[in-house]
Amino acid sequence: MIVNQNKNSSTKYTVDELYRLVPSVYRQRDEEQTDKPFKPLYALLSMIAEQLSLIEDDIQNLYENWFIETCDPWVIPYIGDLLGTFFYNSDTVNSINRRSFVANTISYRRRKGTVLVLEQIAKDMTGWGAKAVEFFQLLEDTQYLNHLRLSNLHTPDIRNSEKMELINTPFDSVAHTAEIRNIQSGRGYYNIPNIGIFLWRLESYPVIDAPASQDSSSIGNFKFDSFGFDTQLFNHPSVGASLTQSAKQTDLATPISRLNLYYNTSDYYADNEDDNKSIKIKVNDKFVPIEDIVVCDLTNWDKCSSIVKGQIGIDPKLGRISFSSSYSSDILQDVKVSYYYGFSSKVGAGFYPRPEVDDVSTFGSKVYAISKKFDNKYRSIQSAFDKWNQDGFPKAIFKVLDSEVYTESIDLSLPINSNLQILAESEERPIIKVNDTVNNTVNIDGAGANLDFRSNIVFDGFVFDCPIVIQQGNMGDLVFRQCTLIPRSGITSLVVNSGTDDVNNVKSNDNINIILDHTITGPIDSSKCSGSLQVFDSIIDGQWDTSINCYKINILNSTVFGKAKVVIVDFISNSIFTSPIFAKRRQTGCIRFSYIPEESKVPRRYRCQPLYSVDISDLENNNVKTNMMPQFTSMTFGTPGYAQLHIGTKKEIFEGADNGNEMGVFNQLYQASRIANLKSALVEYSRFGLEIGMFNIT
Repeated sequence: MIVNQNKNSSTKYTVDELYRLVPSVYRQRDEEQTDKPFKPLYALLSMIAEQLSLIEDDIQNLYENWFIETCDPWVIPYIGDLLGTFFYNSDTVNSINRRSFVANTISYRRRKGTVLVLEQIAKDMTGWGAKAVEFFQLLEDTQYLNHLRLSNLHTPDIRNSEKMELINTPFDSVAHTAEIRNIQSGRGYYNIPNIGIFLWRLESYPVIDAPASQDSSSIGNFKFDSFGFDTQLFNHPSVGASLTQSAKQTDLATPISRLNLYYNTSDYYADNEDDNKSIKIKVNDKFVPIEDIVVCDLTNWDKCSSIVKGQIGIDPKLGRISFSSSYSSDILQDVKVSYYYGFSSKVGAGFYPRPEVDDVSTFGSKVYAISKKFDNKYRSIQSAFDKWNQDGFPKAIFKVLDSEVYTESIDLSLPINSNLQILAESEERPIIKVNDTVNNTVNIDGAGANLDFRSNIVFDGFVFDCPIVIQQGNMGDLVFRQCTLIPRSGITSLVVNSGTDDVNNVKSNDNINIILDHTITGPIDSSKCSGSLQVFDSIIDGQWDTSINCYKINILNSTVFGKAKVVIVDFISNSIFTSPIFAKRRQTGCIRFSYIPEESKVPRRYRCQPLYSVDISDLENNNVKTNMMPQFTSMTFGTPGYAQLHIGTKKEIFEGADNGNEMGVFNQLYQASRIANLKSALVEYSRFGLEIGMFNIT
C-alpha cells in the first residue's frame, strides 16, 4: 500500500504518475485507440488514482485520530470512554466544547475539588465565560493570628469607588456577614461551604471600522452604533491561563462600566491597529491617542468638566462619544469606531465569517464588486445594478466589500427568470439607507407576471435601515440570510404588493416565497398575495401591532413579538408567539412544542404551552396566566439581552422544545442542556460537603 508521508500535500501518485509507471508498450497501444472518445487505460487509472487518494487520506486520518487535539468529532466519545469520561447530554454536541472537556480530563482529576477546576469545567461544559468564587474567603470573621488575611477587613474602604462598584458581583473583594439561606435557592451567598459558579451567557461580537452615527443634539456628539441606538459596550475576552488562575474581568465577555474604563483605560482602549482591544476610535483615518480619552456620563449629552481642548469623552454604558469644541465639523466628517457588543447568538447582520458561495446556482456567475473604500469598484449598489442591466443581465453576484453606510435610492427591476445574489463580504456588515425623502424604501420588482418564469433574489449579511417594498411582478424566492431589517414603531419592514395582469389574467407575486434565515426584522405584510413565509431561527418584531400579515406561514425555532394574521398555518415548531395568532383555515396544519397564547385561533396543537401544562379553567386566573408567559431579558431591539429568555422563565418554556431546550430563536444554543450538563459534572468534581450555586450574570 502506498502511503503519503507529507501530511499537508495531496496524493503523491496522480493519474499521470501512475500512467508513467505503466510499461510503454501498453501506453502506446492506449494512445492508438483513436476510435474511442477517451483512452481506456488512462480512464481506468484515473479511477484507481481517485480511490488511492481516498485510501491515503484515510490512513493519515487514522494517525490523527489517535490524538484528542486532531481527531474527528465522531472519535471524541471513544477517546473519552477510554478515560471513563461521561457525556451527560448528547444533544449538545454542537454547542459545548467536548474536545476540551476530554483533553482536560486528567488535569481535572489531578486537581479535583479545587475552585479552579470547577471554573474550568463550567467553561468547558457550557462554552460560556465562567468564574467560580469561594464565598468563605469573603466572610467577616475573627482571624487566626498565624493565618492573617490582610485584605479581609471588616469595614470596606468606601473611598475606593472601584471596589465599591464590584460589591455583590463575582469580582467582589469586600468582607460580608454570614448568610444561612441555601445558596442553591439563589438567595444566600456568604457561608463556609458555599461555592458560586457565575456564568456569562452572552457573547461579545465585533464591529470593525464602522461609521459612527452623529447625534442631532450637536455636531460633536456621536454614537458608536451606526443605526443611532444607545448600545452597551462589551469587553473582548482575552485568552486566560486555564487551570492556573481565576478569570479576571478582561477574560470574560462583560459589559464595560464607566468606572472600570476610567480606572483601566489601557485594558480596553487601543490607539493602534495591532492591539486587539475592545474600543478604538479613528478620525480621518487616524487613531485617537489614548491620552485624549476621557470617561464621562453622557446620559444628557452634558460634557463633563474634565473634557478639555482636543479630548474626547466616552460613555461605555450608553455607547456615546462627545468631541471637544476644538474638533470642527470638517474634521468630524469621517469618524470610524471599532468596538464589541453583547448578544446571544449570530442572528441578524454582523461581522461574522461567511463561507464562500459555491453552490450550483452560482456557478459561472459574474461578480460585481461594490465598495466605497477600494478603488476600481462600483461606488453604490444601484450603479452596479445599472451596469448589470447594460451587460444584459448575466447570472451575477453583487458583493459588498466593506461596512460603509450606502445611502442611495435603490430600485431593482429584475428581468424574467433571473437569479441575483447580493452578498456582504465575510466579516463585513454594510448598511443600506435611502436618501429619497419622498420614496424612502428599497423597491424590488420581479418583472413580468408569468407563472413559469419567476425572479429570485438573495440578500446575505445586510442591515436595512429602511422598509423594503416588493412591487407588482412575479417574484419567486426572496431570501434574507443573516440580515437585519431594523424594527421601528409604526413601520412595516417588508411589504409585498400584488395586482392582476390584464394580459395573462394572473395575479402578480402570487407565488412569492419569503425566506428568513437567522434574520431580525420588523413587521411583514404580504397579505395581498397568496405567497408563503418561511422563518428559521429568526426574530420578527412587531410588538406594537401586527408582526405577520400573510397567506401561509412555516416557522421553526423563532420568536415573534406581536400578533399574526394568516390564512393557513402550515407548520410551527419550537417557536414563541407573544401575542395571538389568527388563522382563517384551521383544518390543516400543525403547531408543536411552541408557546401560543390561549386565545389564538389555530390548527391542532401538540404539546404547546400554556394549554399543555395548565388546565383551561386555571387560565382564568391572571397569576397563572402571567407565570406561564415567556419572560425576556429585553424586548427592545439593540439591547444585549434582546429576545433572550430570562433565567426565571418557567421550565415548561425553557425546556419545552422538542429537543428539551428552550423555545424560540435561541433553541439551537442548547442552554437548558448546557446547564444540566454542568450540574451533573459539578457533582462529580466538587468536594464532599460543598454547596454549589449557579448564577447567570448575562
